[in-house]
Amino acid sequence: MPRKTIAILFLAVGTVVVLGVALSAAGRHRFVQHAQRAEAVVVQVYSGPFHPEFEFETAAGERIRFIQNGFHKGYGVGAKAEVLYDANDPANAVVDGFGALWAFHLIFGTLGLVFMAVGGVQLKYSRFFMLAAALAFTSCLAPKHAAEGPAMRRIDSFTTDLEIGGEGGTATFHTKDGALIRIETLHYGETFRSERDYRLEGEDGGLTYMLERLHRYNRPIYYDAAVARENQDEEAFDEGKGTVMRYHHHFENGKLVRRSDDTGDPEDETQYERIGEAILEELEALKAMRGR
Repeated sequence: MPRKTIAILFLAVGTVVVLGVALSAAGRHRFVQHAQRAEAVVVQVYSGPFHPEFEFETAAGERIRFIQNGFHKGYGVGAKAEVLYDANDPANAVVDGFGALWAFHLIFGTLGLVFMAVGGVQLKYSRFFMLAAALAFTSCLAPKHAAEGPAMRRIDSFTTDLEIGGEGGTATFHTKDGALIRIETLHYGETFRSERDYRLEGEDGGLTYMLERLHRYNRPIYYDAAVARENQDEEAFDEGKGTVMRYHHHFENGKLVRRSDDTGDPEDETQYERIGEAILEELEALKAMRGR
């Protein structure tokens, strides 16, 4: 095969590879920009630590498993990592790390540029090669850097005390580039512990979802063994013997549109307006507390 033909072939293959990587990187950009975050734990590994199976819980309370192949540091059973997932397709998930997100694009983009360089040098089209390589390199890496922006934006958190009832509680505020994106509260009572997780979106911090975990104790927290004996009760306070229920609240345009428990069955819709207003009032009080 003539040398010129081989050079053209190298240049053509390199250009196709680089453009393919650029399109893939643009897709990854869109994914990272709109992905939800969650903490995942490794439940199983296949063929060593570089093919772990992660499990995580979505904001809607759904448990998802996926296998993370490719480029990452390696994980053993029980290891934890932050993952990104598509809210509309939670099974589309990936570990939030440079290797898992961008190693493929970096490696194949570099190979494509090498092919282009070899073809360009062989053809001695120095000006054309320099222009084509610069454009290809820019198209390959620009989406990656654009995608890294949202992923690498700083998330700040701070916790403050809540003066609620005799037992009190805490509130943790999470902001991303100054915008409030999440609030977690913990309320303590004598007979229960309530955890609430508010997910916010948009410039106005509108509520889209709230998960409540309600842990009801078997006995009041002061009901130790001595108190149980005084009351001729065989059972004292034991947090492990309590019951835990989770309630999922979905909001649209400032209104509660669905509420369900762990069974997945929607609850009485006639109560939605009252429940939704109470949740939104508490949310506004929390926002006001953050502003003080």
